Amino acid sequence: MPGTPPLESAPAVEKLAPKLARAAGALAVLSFGLALVVAPGAVLGNLLSVDAESIAGALLDVFVFGYILLKGAGLLSDGSELLLEVLNPGIIGGVVLPVLGALPDSLIILTALSAPAAEAQEQVAVGIGTLAGSTVLLLSLAWGVSVLLGRCDLSPLGVAVDKKHTRGWDLFNTGVTVDRDVRQGAQIMASSVLLYGFVQVPAFLGFSKSPQAALAGAAVCLIGMVAYCAYSVMYPGLQERRIDAARKKRFRMVAVKSLALQSSERYQAPLVDTYGRPIPSMVRQIFDDFDVDKNGYIDTDELPALLTTLKYASGGETVDEDGVKYLLKEFDTNADAQISYEEFDTALTRWVTEKLTSTAAAGGGGVQGFQRRYEQLMDPRSGGAAAAVLADLPYEDIEQLQETAAGLDQETPDEAAEDLEDQKPMSAAEIWRKSVLCLAAGVALCAVFSDPLVDALTNLSRATGIPPFVVGFVLTPLASNSSEFVSSLTFAARKRRKSMSLTLSQVYGAVTLNNTLVLGLFLMVVYLRGLEWVYSSEVTVIVASTLAIGFLGFSRSTFKAIWALPAIALYPLSLLGVYALDTFLGWQ
Repeated sequence: MPGTPPLESAPAVEKLAPKLARAAGALAVLSFGLALVVAPGAVLGNLLSVDAESIAGALLDVFVFGYILLKGAGLLSDGSELLLEVLNPGIIGGVVLPVLGALPDSLIILTALSAPAAEAQEQVAVGIGTLAGSTVLLLSLAWGVSVLLGRCDLSPLGVAVDKKHTRGWDLFNTGVTVDRDVRQGAQIMASSVLLYGFVQVPAFLGFSKSPQAALAGAAVCLIGMVAYCAYSVMYPGLQERRIDAARKKRFRMVAVKSLALQSSERYQAPLVDTYGRPIPSMVRQIFDDFDVDKNGYIDTDELPALLTTLKYASGGETVDEDGVKYLLKEFDTNADAQISYEEFDTALTRWVTEKLTSTAAAGGGGVQGFQRRYEQLMDPRSGGAAAAVLADLPYEDIEQLQETAAGLDQETPDEAAEDLEDQKPMSAAEIWRKSVLCLAAGVALCAVFSDPLVDALTNLSRATGIPPFVVGFVLTPLASNSSEFVSSLTFAARKRRKSMSLTLSQVYGAVTLNNTLVLGLFLMVVYLRGLEWVYSSEVTVIVASTLAIGFLGFSRSTFKAIWALPAIALYPLSLLGVYALDTFLGWQ
């Protein structure tokens, strides 16, 4: 009809069709999975004309339930990461992400609570295999492959150059560099293996069935998990204060050099004597230069000129209000908004001493090493303290300050665009809605299908004769830890220090949650079902792998790519280790 607007139903249907197709596919998979839960034997028997407890039936069960658990883990990861856009990052990153990441493994272990008494010990064996496999998978394959994938050329100073990879498979001259703060995560992860001692020590002493030890261990593990999450929540604030302190230290070190340069270039005299003490006549001369109105004080109007001079050696940073406030805080001890000569001399002496001691301490070696280097700094034959205050900080100290200070730096537009590639902006309401749906669906899938997956793994173990631990070690983590694994590789592929730091932090955090939350729930199951702790070999490979990667991660910030090979080898070596300990030492 004339004047009637054109119909738009066809385009609307075209946009809706793909969504309906995906919904139908998801419903079909869910329906098939629910059918397997209700009557797995009947469904698989009709499909394959074999018993569900046969090898073929068990394999199909494992594949279907594993795939559903894989999708559940992915939904949990997607939903929790979406919350980062609308909630406090400390809460999400410190509590929600790690706990939800550990949820699939936790639910698999909790299935032993509902198992018949005759099968509980067997299902717990699948659970310990899941725990060990998850931990070793993260420490070996996720860590090692991420290092290989994220490797960049190493500079002459041994630091990876972001986005530069021209040396191919030269594993000795390529590698990755992470922020020094990542080392702390590795240290916490390595320390968490002490929690296994609550049940493992009694087991070594012959008390494999000790409810008291299992209960105490469960309680301490869960307390450790709460403490770790609390630390993670508070860590952004602690990190910000640490960064601020590092920047201020760098400013003080640069200020000493700037004043020493001014003394040397303008007055042709050193700032300090052979003992490292500021020379009073030089300090007075510098003070008088900034006391423009000659009233005996450097007041607030004269501070910007002083601040500009103090920053001279760093390339002339801009003068800001925060810098003026910091100068007053450092120099103006009586808080009268002006700096007297005595205050100036006291603060400068403190800064000079700090620079000399920082320079001497940077090389390590304890007290003796510090004393030796301090004596060398003061040796007149090498220029003495006057040369030391003119020198730059040692490379190690500069690297630490720059790396730490870079923690608050914003991404460049190119980096931000890369991180948001293929993502469309969403409103807060859309983020909330999608996040809640993802989390609800992920929790539902993991909760419903964890028990059937364990039953399927148990059936597969019986049908093939493969120990339950090996089945759980190899197969279950591929589903339960897939989101962490894929996420680690995705970030590593960006070949940037920031991305690599996030990758290894994620690995260390996931293993720490395994050693606290998941182990705590495992010990609670052992206590409630009155089970024996007969997993000495499994615990040994978990502890050995965690300590190996933890020590490596704590000992350095740069990893040559060659380190990825022994890390990846941990995965097959762990399986061989369990076999050897069980077979030759009888640790079953």
